[in-house]
Amino acid sequence: MKYLPDIRPFVRRLRNSRGFHNTIVFLGFVVIAAIFWIVMAMNDSAQGDFLMRVQVENVPDSVTFIQEPPQTIHVAVRDRGTSLFRAGGFREPELKLNFRDFAQNGYFRLTPSDLDASIKAVFGKSASILSVSVDSLRLAFTTSKGKMVPVVVNAQIEAAPGNIVVGTAELQPSRVRIYGPQSILDTVNRVFAERVVMNNLKESGMTTTDIIQIPGTRTIPARVTVSAKAEPLVRKETEVPIKAINVPDGISLMLFPARAKVSYYVPMSRFSDEVTDISVIVDYNSVSTSRSLKLPIYIGNVPSGLQNPDLNVDSVEYSVVR
Repeated sequence: MKYLPDIRPFVRRLRNSRGFHNTIVFLGFVVIAAIFWIVMAMNDSAQGDFLMRVQVENVPDSVTFIQEPPQTIHVAVRDRGTSLFRAGGFREPELKLNFRDFAQNGYFRLTPSDLDASIKAVFGKSASILSVSVDSLRLAFTTSKGKMVPVVVNAQIEAAPGNIVVGTAELQPSRVRIYGPQSILDTVNRVFAERVVMNNLKESGMTTTDIIQIPGTRTIPARVTVSAKAEPLVRKETEVPIKAINVPDGISLMLFPARAKVSYYVPMSRFSDEVTDISVIVDYNSVSTSRSLKLPIYIGNVPSGLQNPDLNVDSVEYSVVR
């Protein structure tokens, strides 16, 4: 096994050498000079672009904004570098607005001068506001409790081949609360959601859609969830008695066989359900046009949920008994 050479004597000689001490002193002066340069540069005028968070404070519980305050605004500021660094160097600057200071007659208003003064309060009075992404704020609010209304959505839902949509689409929530002037609320008895399209559904499907906002109002929540369910189709067969119609009084129509097998497809969850209201029909009026000893049969009533019903035969033999 090879041993690494002992470098401790070399390190000791390097540390005690005059050149090493000179290098350390030189690097120390470089660091001090860099610090002084940064301090001097930070005292110079500089420009900074900031994304300010907006927070409206002291909003009463009874107040609902029709137009929500912006979550953030973009601000360009000129000031000393140290001031800009202190205001937004380590964290995102926050613009806090007192609701009671700017709320009046159903509106939360900030004029351009109000906005400029509020931003300067964050960065300092010496700051110059160069640009703001919004020049003012005028947000309507209400203290009414709003009105609960149902949601209507136009949903196009199609199952994948070999499957079927079970039931109807469900909305969550099915009712929303709408806020706005009473004159508008009195005319609203429902709201509509954006159209939903769900194709090739095999099992459960879910999507969200926006409520179509009525001008001057706000709905909470602003989005609803649309869900639908699909199941595989399975083939089933049942034997049904054939019912004769339009038979005159005093005449009997004997059929051979008197029952017919009907095959159809049902959702898997309904496979065990007993189907009793499906019917197979033969029309006595067909006797006059029949050129054989057979009459055509056809499926009459079909319960909802049954797909592609089919008969195993298309005709039966008959005999007229007078």
